[in-house]
Amino acid sequence: MPRAAYQRTGPVYVGVIGDDDPQVDVAILYPSPAGISGQQAARMVVTEMLNAQMGGIRARLGATYGTYARRTAGLAASAYRLGGAVDAPRAGEAIRAMRDGIDALRNGTDFDVAFVRARRKVIQELLGESTLSTELATRLGQIARFGLDPSYDNTLLRQTAALSTAQVKDLLARELDPRGEVVVTLGDRASVTRAFADAGIQGVKLVEPDYK
Repeated sequence: MPRAAYQRTGPVYVGVIGDDDPQVDVAILYPSPAGISGQQAARMVVTEMLNAQMGGIRARLGATYGTYARRTAGLAASAYRLGGAVDAPRAGEAIRAMRDGIDALRNGTDFDVAFVRARRKVIQELLGESTLSTELATRLGQIARFGLDPSYDNTLLRQTAALSTAQVKDLLARELDPRGEVVVTLGDRASVTRAFADAGIQGVKLVEPDYK
């Protein structure tokens, strides 16, 4: 069946009310085109650059042990997702730091260094994991799922090695557009409300599911 893309008019902020918990689950998402295309190399490098920003937050703030960044590719829709569980009293500080990290990439702060490190790591992973049976099975499944050419992995490796900063900056501008941002938190009402307030985010929709 034909699928109509959801027409977003601006960022979305949602707080999901759950049970009392010393931590708040945070997710920052950006929609991405469905599937895997010729932009995959740039997307993998962008994801690694985002993940490095999340690692920096862990080291600087000490408010979490599990923040991450990844892109999930799907046949109907894809998305970048950043976040993890953070200490409830510092959730707002963590959200603000995550968003500042994304802004730093958009603005080109230390961009060339971050790009080179991320591209090197992606290439190392593509080469180093190519002999692992579980990784091979995952890649073959991906090739089958998305109808890719059997030699796709070799093509992806060459595209990553030849990737330029201009390509990555262009992708960042298009696929991490602030207007497409979605921020979701899960925690008790007081922690969720405080997290958005401390992060300086307004216009939050609170959702309280019926867990019974």
